[in-house]
Amino acid sequence: MIELLTGVLVLGLVFAFANGFHDMGVVVGNAVATRALRPGPAVTLATGFTVVGALLGQGIADAVTDALLHFSEDPRTILLTMLAGLSAALLINVATYLMAVPVSSTHCLFGGLAGAAVIFGFTGPDRASLLAVGLPLLLAPVIAWLCSLLVTRVVLQVVRARPAKPLLRVFCMASSVGVALLSLVHGVQDAQKIGAVLFFAWGAVHALPGGAGLGAQRPLWLLLAVACALGLGTATGGWRVARTVSMRMVSLEPVRGAVAGLVASAVLYVSTFVFRAPFSTAWSVVGANLGTQIGARPNRVHLELALKVGSTWLLTLVVAAGLGCLLAWPLSGLV
Repeated sequence: MIELLTGVLVLGLVFAFANGFHDMGVVVGNAVATRALRPGPAVTLATGFTVVGALLGQGIADAVTDALLHFSEDPRTILLTMLAGLSAALLINVATYLMAVPVSSTHCLFGGLAGAAVIFGFTGPDRASLLAVGLPLLLAPVIAWLCSLLVTRVVLQVVRARPAKPLLRVFCMASSVGVALLSLVHGVQDAQKIGAVLFFAWGAVHALPGGAGLGAQRPLWLLLAVACALGLGTATGGWRVARTVSMRMVSLEPVRGAVAGLVASAVLYVSTFVFRAPFSTAWSVVGANLGTQIGARPNRVHLELALKVGSTWLLTLVVAAGLGCLLAWPLSGLV
């Protein structure tokens, strides 16, 4: 049993690393694309704030834990389910990075676990818990898009007659602030989601019936491990997704790049600290970038690429669930 738990924890940390590696470009892409920050300082800033964010609070972990599988099954079954679900999530995360498209780690994670749970015969969460987690994930890009569209039009009207050089300096500084804020909330959101799954595995083996007392029993070393894995992935992340989201799909300049980053951050902060709802960092940034582009120059949106990115948003959950089923099927014979 301990060997299986170790495998789940290691796989979860690898997924946290892959998540940071994948999302680094999303977090810093706007600032680098508009030359508000150089790549090196941008990544360093993002890494530091991501690790700090990963250590802040447990509200998202609590919300996710409430919506996950119940502890009514044998611990071995729980661990095998998580092994299959995490494997599916990791494979999709890597595949979408190679395709240079953004992806929600939460869609990957929840989809993979849900698919594996079907094979192992788990009872699912109640409808209220499912909506509390699933609805915010689907609405994230829509809300960010609408807010960014409105804010962009207001800001462009306000700054239209202002001198160019001081204006660019202010918005370059705003982009730097946006990277810090976005990295902090990215750490809070993604570390808590991954941590919730690993805490679940830990609680199953350590006999916490129905998840009772799970919050009090969360080991500090596991929280630190998730934070470090996410931070290391951010520090070593690639630029393929950044080119798609911040350069090829849209054409940003410092004013709109800063607006998109700050709007995405604001949407994520409200969802995290006010509603304690899981939101996707990647899709919040994508929605904000499209909103600020449409708010100023809609003809500069790369429509074919935007449709490719949008199809990824719609299909990730379904594909992850299917892959989770596929990977869980051979493991079900071990129960």
